[in-house]
Amino acid sequence: MYRKEAVHALASIQDVKAEESLFEILRKDPDPEVRKAAAFAIGQMGRVPTERQLIVMIPKLEEYPEVQKEVLEAIGKCASSIGEDFLVRYASAGNTQLDYGRMRGLYRAALRGLMSEGGVNWAIRYLKEEVPYDLKLMSAYYLGRVKAKAWLQNKETQLIRLYLQETEDVIKSNIITSMASLLPNQKVSDFLLSQLKSGHLSDELLIACIRALEVYKEESYLEEMLSLLKGQNPNVEVVAAEYFQGRIDSSQLESFLGYAKSITNARAKALYLRALLTTDPSNTQVNDYLLAIYQESNNIYEQGMYLRAMAASSLNYELIVKVIKETTNPIMLSASMESLVMLVNHSTQYKRLLKRRPDVEKEVAILLKEAIESRDIAAVYFAARALRNPKHKYYKHLENTDFIRQVMEALQLPRDVEAYLELQKTWASLKGEPFQAPVNEYKQNTIDWQYVAEIPKQQRVIITTSKGEVEVTLLVDEAPGTVANICQLIEEQFFDNTVFHRVVPNFVVQGGCSRGDGFGSMDETTRSEFTAHTFETGTVGLASVGKDAESAQWFITTMPAPHLDGRYTMFGQVSKGLEVVRMLEIGDVIYEVRLAGFL
Repeated sequence: MYRKEAVHALASIQDVKAEESLFEILRKDPDPEVRKAAAFAIGQMGRVPTERQLIVMIPKLEEYPEVQKEVLEAIGKCASSIGEDFLVRYASAGNTQLDYGRMRGLYRAALRGLMSEGGVNWAIRYLKEEVPYDLKLMSAYYLGRVKAKAWLQNKETQLIRLYLQETEDVIKSNIITSMASLLPNQKVSDFLLSQLKSGHLSDELLIACIRALEVYKEESYLEEMLSLLKGQNPNVEVVAAEYFQGRIDSSQLESFLGYAKSITNARAKALYLRALLTTDPSNTQVNDYLLAIYQESNNIYEQGMYLRAMAASSLNYELIVKVIKETTNPIMLSASMESLVMLVNHSTQYKRLLKRRPDVEKEVAILLKEAIESRDIAAVYFAARALRNPKHKYYKHLENTDFIRQVMEALQLPRDVEAYLELQKTWASLKGEPFQAPVNEYKQNTIDWQYVAEIPKQQRVIITTSKGEVEVTLLVDEAPGTVANICQLIEEQFFDNTVFHRVVPNFVVQGGCSRGDGFGSMDETTRSEFTAHTFETGTVGLASVGKDAESAQWFITTMPAPHLDGRYTMFGQVSKGLEVVRMLEIGDVIYEVRLAGFL
């Protein structure tokens, strides 16, 4: 056991100097579990030079198909076109374990931008056959990443048949996603529309259908989307609202504005109104209505959503600037800074603004400088990104840019790392130098191994939210350092009365931010603890800005997320309350997080 764990730890450390020893273990270790750990660790380094060595290992491991499976995935993680071609041509002799390894490898290669018609054909074949669920799921996720229409050309009937015969929603949703690459295609669009209208789709499938139809610019299904804006699930409403962007004719604005007043979901309402305002940024009816609901709301998150919607029109420049200068709330500061950047980066609106305020470029330059000098992490982050925008010449209105270097030196790492990196990029851009990412030398929190030993194997955490309770079982064996840190933060009541600040439909909900806007962090980081386990529905992981740079923010997946496997630390699994997780919205409160029966 200890040898396996020691080898497995190298998957997180990812030190190239260990590669030779790992290959030796892969070739000779008597324990297949240790060999699997070695293959996983080699794959985690993702180095193309190792793909040939891994390919050579496959026939030498015929006695250990479970190890071959791990090696096949590792080939995909390290793949060039040579490795991808090997995975397509590999003869598995009907062994579904090796077939699964092939698809895991092909999916990993796809994440590196390597896909082929051969891989597509394997995925379709596995979806047609009676194979284990995991193999079907990975095949569906592979298909969901297809962007080349030619690879699925004339396969629309086959894809529709695969969808109709499938019973698992997560597989069906990825088949729908793959259909999007065929659009425009009348057969596909008619089928997706029929599913949308059927009235029996799960929320996950509704979201997949809307997103697929969203890429189809030749047709608009506005009436169908309007009916979904009053659904039972906030995520469906949000995705339906996103559909309207760029699809509304100016002659329809009055009737569509009337409908806006019946939308109760604030995020969906803001997205919908932004679509209306984008259609005609000078429309005072739409703008005045947005301004009114912004002023009437007493919810800071709703106000931020409405302010971002108003960034679609130059009419709101003065309001956005006023909020930036006067707010003392970090959530509103983030929203207003983001709104400013959205507005000035919109070329048409910026030109209109220039006509009305000829000195606006100088005004914005000074505002960005002041935002950076404020040292608020969110203000610095957005201002730094805007300042280096090559479409504008803000730097011409500044006496010098030394303030950037001064603020960089004043920021506290790792707490302010996101702002620090953006300042580095801006400094390099303004000096005409290439950006070089700094070496991670951040202070790491110390793992108390005695504390870890006292944590029960099935330790439960109860998260009490404004939508209900969620129970999570911690994975102390897979991520001991992370679990220990999370438990200690829970005991300190760190997460109590915080919020869910990020919700991505059919992906994740995220919380744990001390500021409430996603920019909150800690003075110490937690080491990455990568595992060969997969991110399933309800898996709890740590948000990250890079390897060994994790902090206190965590997320819960609302669908399987294989692209996160081996890239993010997972430390828990939802055991109760997944229906609560799926109803969470931005701004929902985490009243309390407590350990059930520990210490």
